[in-house]
Amino acid sequence: GGGGGGSGGTTVQIITSGNPITVKESQIESSSGYRAKFQKDGEIKFDITSSASSSVVQHSLTVIRVGGNSATIIVASDPITLSINVGDEKKVDVDGDGVFDISIRLNGISSGRADISVEKIEVASDSGESVSEGEEISPGDRIKGADAKGGEGEEDEGRSLTVVWVILIVVIVAVVAGIIYQKKKR
Repeated sequence: GGGGGGSGGTTVQIITSGNPITVKESQIESSSGYRAKFQKDGEIKFDITSSASSSVVQHSLTVIRVGGNSATIIVASDPITLSINVGDEKKVDVDGDGVFDISIRLNGISSGRADISVEKIEVASDSGESVSEGEEISPGDRIKGADAKGGEGEEDEGRSLTVVWVILIVVIVAVVAGIIYQKKKR
């Protein structure tokens, strides 16, 4: 019994909170990209050579929330907040040059860890909302620097829009009721 011999380099690294890991650009550029399991607040730092200026810039990827079937990730040097579901892939333009630089895929979630793959790509982002293979990119994914409120996820934007509509409807109903009440008083 030789003990099984391991799985030949497919062990997935675990990224723990407060212990950022530096990943080589060559690992992200490889055909399968870089893959790790991130605990909440787990962070990697990686260099990307800008397609615009050929300068090397360090970026970070931090998982700020791990849900049941989604995770929220901040990609920074200019913070970009992404909410991503299991099985989804998001392309990110980290340097704002109109070219998606990395692809982030949420492979799965288990034991409170987000299994994420990061791969260096170079895809022009000028092709509108749908990017190769028909993947959905929400407009927020391209925004450089999360909004001034700290970049809430897409769920929060949808919730606040719903609240606005509810308030608007209540105000309209109140105005109409007031008009009807005034007419009845006469």
